[in-house]
Amino acid sequence: MHIYKYIGFKKEDLKVKLQAEESELDVNGEHHQGENRWIRFAIKVPVQLDSKIGDFSTKLNNGVLRIPSPKIVFSL
Repeated sequence: MHIYKYIGFKKEDLKVKLQAEESELDVNGEHHQGENRWIRFAIKVPVQLDSKIGDFSTKLNNGVLRIPSPKIVFSL
């Protein structure tokens, strides 16, 4: 699991895009902080090769962004 702090950001301030061919998750944020002041960030989170691509989700709660890595479970 990846955890990042973005105090003041709301869910609608974030954009998350999975880049499966590059094995990474692109997370971009933009938050208006006043008349002419914006806070922006962009991060790339590596995706493990044994991850379930369709099951990625992000959660933002009180400025803390959590990105769990869902794993493929093999049973014999």
